[in-house]
Amino acid sequence: GITAVAGAPYHGKSTLVSAIAAGGSDHAPGDGRERVVAIASAVAVQADDGRRIKDQDVSAFFARLPGARARRFSTDRASGATSMAASVLQACAAGCRLLLVDEDSAASNFLSIDAGMRRLLGRSLTGITTLLEALPALAAKGVSTVIVAGSSTASLAVADTTLVMDHFQPRTVAHRLARARARRIRSVVNVPERLVADAPDCILGPRHFLDIHALEPERPIVAGVALDLRRSGWELDAALARGACAAAAWCARLVDAGDPGLAMLRLRYEAFIAERGPCALDPFHTTILVVPPWQLVVSVLERMPRPYMRCVRRTRKTDADRGGTSTAAR
Repeated sequence: GITAVAGAPYHGKSTLVSAIAAGGSDHAPGDGRERVVAIASAVAVQADDGRRIKDQDVSAFFARLPGARARRFSTDRASGATSMAASVLQACAAGCRLLLVDEDSAASNFLSIDAGMRRLLGRSLTGITTLLEALPALAAKGVSTVIVAGSSTASLAVADTTLVMDHFQPRTVAHRLARARARRIRSVVNVPERLVADAPDCILGPRHFLDIHALEPERPIVAGVALDLRRSGWELDAALARGACAAAAWCARLVDAGDPGLAMLRLRYEAFIAERGPCALDPFHTTILVVPPWQLVVSVLERMPRPYMRCVRRTRKTDADRGGTSTAAR
């Protein structure tokens, strides 16, 4: 379902969500997360102005975009709203079951648009679905959300549960806006599958290791190419950044032309690590690295210049039509 976390400034809202985001990993006793555990597929989604987007179908949120195709949207300089839309869809396509959203780091015009702004902009907003409108549909698909609500009640209107942080202590509250849930917009969100559509050695080439410089973990340099992970939603150190970049390169090599998408690639990646251990990512022991979680690997894959990525949509053809489920590439 949808959980909203409200509270006054400096009462622990963002700290709680940050702890949940880190709760999918093992941690040392005494670091403050003793009772904070999250599923490994949890992803903190932020606005990432200027990020690269590669052939992403964002029509679930934008029916049309000026000068671009919503079903095949590509750019090297995404806006806050389009970057966040792409991140949500890419995380869900990679198997995310828990989205973590903080108003402070989100694109406000992607979260919600009030009635006055809709009247002002009129037709320009036709076909736009905001994240808050889409959250109930995502919940129906099994993707839950925890969202920090610090300045607007719009998030509370769609929430199944509301927590209020008071002096760093959470408490559950009932609120009048619960009545609004019966009237909230029932949108339909189609999450297209994603697959790697590039040569297996598009990153590694003939090598078995990469030249990765991670003096700035959130801005690593991979084979001479700078990568910006500052707003990818992950807390990175040098070893984790190196591991994520190396894992992305190996995942490109693990792709088979017949793969249906990231779900199969995830199975291959996990089997690869299980069989060979952490040394799979650096067989010549050239550096210290950490095996990254799958969702971080996908974040890196989506932000690197290569491999090329694309969306596929399932059609309704029966097994009798083609002997199995068919896909249409976008």
